[in-house]
Amino acid sequence: MNISVAEPGQVSSRVIILLDLDCFYAQCESVRLSLSPSIPLCLLQWNSALAVNYPARERFGLKRGDTFEEIQEKSNGQCVALHLPVLSTADIQEKDGDEEDASVKIAYDREFNRPTDQKREIFLKEKNKMRHSGEGKASLDRYRLASARIFQVMLEALETHVGKNNFILEKASIDELYLDITEHCFKEDDDSCAWEVDGADSPELKETTLNETYVCAKEKIRMPATHDADQRALWRGCVIARGLRQAVFECLGFTLSAGISTSKLVAKLGGSLGKPDGQAVVFPEAIPHLMAITKLRKARNLGGKIGKEVQNLLPPDKDTMGAIARLLSLHELSSVLGSKTGLVVWNSARGIDEEPVRETKRALTKSITAFKSFTVRSIDDVPKWIALLAADLFTRVKADMSRHNRYPTMCTIQYYYLQEGELKDGDFYQRYVYVHLIFVTHYIVTY
Repeated sequence: MNISVAEPGQVSSRVIILLDLDCFYAQCESVRLSLSPSIPLCLLQWNSALAVNYPARERFGLKRGDTFEEIQEKSNGQCVALHLPVLSTADIQEKDGDEEDASVKIAYDREFNRPTDQKREIFLKEKNKMRHSGEGKASLDRYRLASARIFQVMLEALETHVGKNNFILEKASIDELYLDITEHCFKEDDDSCAWEVDGADSPELKETTLNETYVCAKEKIRMPATHDADQRALWRGCVIARGLRQAVFECLGFTLSAGISTSKLVAKLGGSLGKPDGQAVVFPEAIPHLMAITKLRKARNLGGKIGKEVQNLLPPDKDTMGAIARLLSLHELSSVLGSKTGLVVWNSARGIDEEPVRETKRALTKSITAFKSFTVRSIDDVPKWIALLAADLFTRVKADMSRHNRYPTMCTIQYYYLQEGELKDGDFYQRYVYVHLIFVTHYIVTY
């Protein structure tokens, strides 16, 4: 048996925060159009709900994938339905020539901070107007822009109130991030500031944090444990999470939920306890309780094939992470999943996750992609779609060049076509083709 012993002065635990924007795509539309958060809203792509806000879920039982007709029927017409932006070649060509060169903040203000009368006019024009896939390409640019601006505000708040070198930030997706603030929160000096305001801790923020943070399995926790270093550090993490959420809301009007714990796995699971627009902390003593109530499909990497294989090892009525810990041995998991994956699942069931938070706070996306999916089309339609995708890609590359002073080095074109094969019933083979174009100069030719 291998036993790891912490060196003197070494922190034995971590403080990890998961911050998650509430119903991000739907919330973007509420903020853009200045709609009350209490208004039920669904955002659709073609005839399928891509995002459903909490009021729509709770009042009418709406869910992702519902059609426009189902939304209207379930809500008796009371739920607002909006559609993703749809780009046509004409839309791109009609853009203002300087728009692509705008900074993130300027571009965000142009899209989200229009005059009230304009917002009202746009809302009436877009409400319950459905689109057809033949009209063009669905665009996520509006949501990428909002995400970039939100992360910009959070980074500025962290550097101002926590300190530039006191955190590690990992952007996990368009609407969530992880923070490792272990060293900052484990400072032994009781006067050290968790969230500085004008050079000192904010007593009001501390008090608000204590009142607003949901404590997982609170009845099992010794509160407050003044001599418990882990608990003190995690409470400081709660203060930082609350400060960040407040900074984003006051600046941009977006709400976030947060989970605070000792690992990425548990912080993410804990975050669901604070939704929406709240936060939850999971102290080490509460981790077994959280695992006991967490459905295995809710844990990272257990929602798909691996989760089904694990569920097949359990009795039909046992489907929690705690059940895995109680009923399955490491040998049983490894024999089905392999030694590496088996060990990961075995640890996860016990709330053990040593995956580090990886620094990405200034990392840029490595690629820009434009694509369109549709059913079989005539070859005569191809030039129109190529022109649309190329124009969209070009516009986004220009904006990226202006904001980040970089240029692409390669363009990859991927497409597939159906070729009749020697299969029964006239089936077709699907053929994929990749074309790589290397840019040998430091300049992009504009047109």
